[in-house]
Amino acid sequence: MATFKIYIDVKVTDKDGKIHKHRRVRCHSFVRQMMDVMACQMGQDTRSTKDYLAASINCTPQTTAFDVSSISGASLFGILLGSGQTPVDISDYKMEGLFSNGTGGGNTLMYGACCTGKVAIVGSTATFVIDRTFVNHSGGTVDVHEIGLYNYYNSKYFLLERTLHDISIADGAYVNVTYTITITV
Repeated sequence: MATFKIYIDVKVTDKDGKIHKHRRVRCHSFVRQMMDVMACQMGQDTRSTKDYLAASINCTPQTTAFDVSSISGASLFGILLGSGQTPVDISDYKMEGLFSNGTGGGNTLMYGACCTGKVAIVGSTATFVIDRTFVNHSGGTVDVHEIGLYNYYNSKYFLLERTLHDISIADGAYVNVTYTITITV
């Protein structure tokens, strides 16, 4: 029997480079937009779905439908962090309290580039990673409560996965978040 799993690894490192916390959790929180985009691409037909602004749009087949790679400073897609604590629901289309990119007070973090790795196959398991680092230069501790994965598609942004996960990031510290997607047959 084939299995499909997704994990989030979170590693918090202080400003001196010492690892403060490292944790891995299994995600169970793909949301409807993930299924809409996947069905659109695999079926090569148009589907109606919501973007991150709750606008109803038509999803049409495109080669960039699952683009999660973003440049440093981009805080609209890729791996994103937020402050929301509402339980995940299949109809979620956005994160509850998205942190903006920047420095200074409030809920801001510096977003590094969001990168994807190549598929690695070991035995009967294929693995793919998506990785991003965030730095806190807000002047205080930033408390993260949600992690999300957004894709860029046809000039729109869609939430694919949202997981509640508590992380405290001290000023000057950074956190590396990695999604690991595995398929085993």
